[in-house]
Amino acid sequence: LELAPSFVAGLTMLMRLDLSQNRFTDVPRILCETLPLLEELNMENNLIARVGDHVSQLARLKIFRLGHNKLTEVSEVVGEALTALSDLSVNHNTIGKLPANFSRAAESLTSLDLESNLFPELPPAILSLTVLKTLKLAGNPIAELPLALGTLAFLTEITVPSTDLGSVPRDVVQVGGAAVIRFLCGVAECEGTGLLDLSAMNLHVIPASVRSTATALTMLNLDNNPLQRLP
Repeated sequence: LELAPSFVAGLTMLMRLDLSQNRFTDVPRILCETLPLLEELNMENNLIARVGDHVSQLARLKIFRLGHNKLTEVSEVVGEALTALSDLSVNHNTIGKLPANFSRAAESLTSLDLESNLFPELPPAILSLTVLKTLKLAGNPIAELPLALGTLAFLTEITVPSTDLGSVPRDVVQVGGAAVIRFLCGVAECEGTGLLDLSAMNLHVIPASVRSTATALTMLNLDNNPLQRLP
């Protein structure tokens, strides 16, 4: 399909629609104008290069899947108008940054999939997504994760590139996303609590980001790591 069928205009009670694996180059305008109750829209594996402003009419949209398209940016309309959005997937595109207004999704967005794009760093707007639970970043040329990511209290799942991420060493990355979150949260909270649990994190050396918190430490747990010596 390259155009939405005309009968779609009569499906005014529709809440979920899957148009994946077609040849659409944009979200069909007829969907936005005639489906006011739409909550989930899957447009994966199409030829979409840009999301038009007419998407702003989908005020109830909660799940928006745009993976495997030809997007080079996330449209500002996503952050500006889709205030009910809780799950956004734009994986496997060529996106390098998020729009400045993306932080307006802070009160609703719980899942964000940015895998296999061209982000050179963690988009600053992500740090304002206070209810975010799932963040997927694997397959991007990200060189460093800021420790501030550990302040996202609800974050429970993360995927990251399989490399050294600056403040998060490769040793921790190799253990998996849960270890990355625990490391980030531990270091971020250490200054306030004085407690840092780095047990079972595959650490061969003490990371520099940990040594920088030394003056605040009252308890440090390094149990079950392949450490051979302390600095």
